[in-house]
Amino acid sequence: MDGTRSRSVLNKIAFGIVFVFSIVACVYHLGTGIFGLLTAFKQRSIHLALIGTVAVLAEKPDRKRLVFDWLCAASLVAVMVYFVSQYQGIMSRGGNYTQLDVLMCALLLVSVLYCTQRTVGWPIVIIALVSLSYAKWGHLIPGSLGHKEFTWSRILTHMCIGTEGVFGSPLGATATFVVLFIIMAAFLEKSGAGIFFINSALSMTGSRRGGPAKAAIVASGLFGTISGSSVANVVGTGTFTIPLMKKTGFEPTVAGAVEAVASTGGQLMPPIMGAGAFVMAEVTGIKYFEIMKAAIIPALLFYGALYFSIDLYSAKRGLKGARKDELPSLREEVRTRGHMAIPLLILVTVLMMGYSALRCGLIGCIAVFVFCYVRKNTRMNLNQIIDAFLDSAKGVSTITMACASAGFIMGTMTLTGLGVKFSSVIIGMSNGNTLLALILTMVAALVLGMGLPTVASYLMLSILIAPALTDLGISILAAHMFVFYFGLLSSITPPVAVASFAAAGIAKAPMGQTGLEAVKLGITAFIVPYMFVYGPEILLQGTIVNILLALATSVVGIYLLACSMQGWLLKSPLNVLQRVLAFIASIMLIIPGWATDIIGLVLVSAAFLKPVMQYYNDSKLEKGKAI
Repeated sequence: MDGTRSRSVLNKIAFGIVFVFSIVACVYHLGTGIFGLLTAFKQRSIHLALIGTVAVLAEKPDRKRLVFDWLCAASLVAVMVYFVSQYQGIMSRGGNYTQLDVLMCALLLVSVLYCTQRTVGWPIVIIALVSLSYAKWGHLIPGSLGHKEFTWSRILTHMCIGTEGVFGSPLGATATFVVLFIIMAAFLEKSGAGIFFINSALSMTGSRRGGPAKAAIVASGLFGTISGSSVANVVGTGTFTIPLMKKTGFEPTVAGAVEAVASTGGQLMPPIMGAGAFVMAEVTGIKYFEIMKAAIIPALLFYGALYFSIDLYSAKRGLKGARKDELPSLREEVRTRGHMAIPLLILVTVLMMGYSALRCGLIGCIAVFVFCYVRKNTRMNLNQIIDAFLDSAKGVSTITMACASAGFIMGTMTLTGLGVKFSSVIIGMSNGNTLLALILTMVAALVLGMGLPTVASYLMLSILIAPALTDLGISILAAHMFVFYFGLLSSITPPVAVASFAAAGIAKAPMGQTGLEAVKLGITAFIVPYMFVYGPEILLQGTIVNILLALATSVVGIYLLACSMQGWLLKSPLNVLQRVLAFIASIMLIIPGWATDIIGLVLVSAAFLKPVMQYYNDSKLEKGKAI
């Protein structure tokens, strides 16, 4: 009984610490955004201590881990205090670190890995441990994969002091501007902007054929671009859209799959693109606006293909939309909550004006805070503001710990030169063939990304695999977008499809079938990355004529791909031969180039001229009867 009481007291204390640290963390980041950042090492040390403590103490209490949780939190705070207070001395030592320095580095290493395992899971921790093992014992490996011997002192200080390891650029991104965008997203949700997105989408598309599913696309695209989490997007929008889809005739597995795919695509949708695009900008050195601009056509193709699939599925089964009296009023939504779209417009404007990501995030937070007070129903009270801070700190915790653990992988790369060696291995396995290297990368991304947040999977892939793609001549932007896409798509790809499983739970559908249906609906997303590798026009690189041509043929291609997957065109079912021809034609049109476009158009003409003419004649006949 005393043990139970003591654990209850500790849990209450833990909640109090999480409460205080969450508010302090958000105020700290807003303050440094306004008044200026500290030196990189200090800024990131304080961020890691605050958010790491929130991360480990906010997890579901585990009696067996209670002592370790508290030790981890205390260690993170102790290391932060030591590093910040002894900063000048540590930096002036020129590599001649003291035993206490090394001890603090060891404490940080263990704490970060433990906290990451608690919040993110084992995969990235295992890879970090393998990287550290390679740094220590890689000198025993013969041949080109070996390296010179390093002491534990050298490894630990390289990983934990300076900005080569834990406190590298990925953690720097979360410690400066990513957290501000997450605060902005929390403010938007608490002020009712999320409800505005969902209700507006339902009012615009809900009454059309397959309307609730089409509303899921619009709502998830709008909500997902700011949420930064596929699962959070599924839960946030799926609780509204999935029951309505089922009510209008969608099978539970399809309803869940639609929401899973739509929610996953939110992180591909400009302007915010979750947190991944900001980290990509930090890792690649490419301006965020350039990444956002390059993502426009791929995101439109992703959602366009999903829209076509839903429309054809609905036509095939004769599904109708929801009744208008079941849907919210668009006029009423615009009147009561429409002003909450203004902060997003302001954000897009400042991004286009070339402001830094830090300044844009800060302006976005201020804009949401100001505009939520325009109307009474969107005003945040003190409790909602505090809840937003709590949600923000918890929301950024998984990203922070993933970035910190990825720092061990980056540190190993810079210490041992493994990056160049790993690239040579991939190039050797593919025999220098770009397509084979891309396929290997896709498989690796889907496997390594299982169950991981998008940022965590992207970081691993950007460190391990993206350099190999650039060595093959692929542009840095295309290579990193490629691994980012497939790391994200792991959330809908079985066997560990976290977004599909979350949607299946809401839809009360079998998880495995929902995952397979999600892959079927999102098949275009598995092709788009190859498109922008071989055709940079998809990333808005090239002449306007070539970009428009690539866009036009790609749109036709994804429509034909949807026809092939659903077995339906206009008002007619497709036989096996027509589906095969539609699939081949879609691939030909999606692949950039005049030759493939001509082949695709010839196949389309041969396969679908008759049903299209029949549809045209039937339409004329129906009009004649109506007259």
